[in-house]
Amino acid sequence: MDIALQQIIETVYEAGAVIMHYFRSVHLQVEQKKDESPLTIADREANSILTHMLERYSGHPVVSEENAMLPYEERCRWHKFWLVDPLDGTKSFIRGEETFTVNVALIKGQLPVMGLLYAPAYDTLYYAVQGQGAFRVQQRGQAQPLKRPPMPPYLTALISKSHRGNQDKELLRGLPVKHFVPLSSALKFARVAEGKAHIYVRTGPTMEWDTAAGQAIVEEVGGVVLDLQGNPLIYNKKEMRNDGFVCKLYPELQTYSPAKK
Repeated sequence: MDIALQQIIETVYEAGAVIMHYFRSVHLQVEQKKDESPLTIADREANSILTHMLERYSGHPVVSEENAMLPYEERCRWHKFWLVDPLDGTKSFIRGEETFTVNVALIKGQLPVMGLLYAPAYDTLYYAVQGQGAFRVQQRGQAQPLKRPPMPPYLTALISKSHRGNQDKELLRGLPVKHFVPLSSALKFARVAEGKAHIYVRTGPTMEWDTAAGQAIVEEVGGVVLDLQGNPLIYNKKEMRNDGFVCKLYPELQTYSPAKK
């Protein structure tokens, strides 16, 4: 394994250990950010571990959910940068649910070329490097390659647990979806990449650090992550916001659009 990747993996594990220290703790303190989303000491400490290592080792700038946003006039000149969500699914973390993740992605141009998703409560890591495959590591064991299985006759679709709505399901009209499963955090991308689900749709807004790592992993398995106009989801936009997307394990699946009537 590449030394740089191994260093990043060890740092992601370190951030996860800090998060687990505060998981279900009676001493967990919760603040409110300006956008009224929650922030905990676990977010802060994991962020410090990740951003310090990435900046020191790689020399590339880091954009994290928990850091001040740099002006687009500066960001637009970057060729490579790291995109980090130190604790994705903070609300589920606070509720004591296990589906939160640590997200780290390397963006080159406007596309993710490396992605790591770590689910600390399950001690399961997913990672991918462009052109080198996608892998799952459970309980720090051997890396197992993720392979896309043949398309089944019936599909399992994932929807956001925190932002469920009929609009998301509307995109799936006409597809043979048998199960709709609500799930929190970027773990939904991992479930698609490992074939436990086949499609994940989101009509509501997300931020770039919510999707980049998962997109890198899904794409390396052979899936796609597209915006609602059918174009690849891109990064380092002026607002760093996604307006909606479809994550598909099988690119040939056609989601519904009113324009297709």
